[in-house]
Amino acid sequence: MKRHRVSFTKSASNDLLSIWSYIAKQDGPDRADAFTETVVRDCFTLQFAPVRGTPRVPERPGVRTVGAAKGRVTLIFRVTPESVQILPVHYAGRDHGFR
Repeated sequence: MKRHRVSFTKSASNDLLSIWSYIAKQDGPDRADAFTETVVRDCFTLQFAPVRGTPRVPERPGVRTVGAAKGRVTLIFRVTPESVQILPVHYAGRDHGFR
């Protein structure tokens, strides 16, 4: 089975930090750690089957979305022949616009 390299844009990394901070304030750092670890683990599952989820924006070929963390997060990602690049990571009802 071909394995795609998974990488995170600066935007995605910032989103994960923002999500961690929000959850840590609400529920504590242990809960924030567990949640963000789940999101990151879900991102890395894309290395084995990246062409899933919903294709988005015809002007941006290869960009797709998929739910993660039991549907509490939407991952926006780009698939190339060799890699998966995680773009924005959206938590709950936050804005889904590209950065």
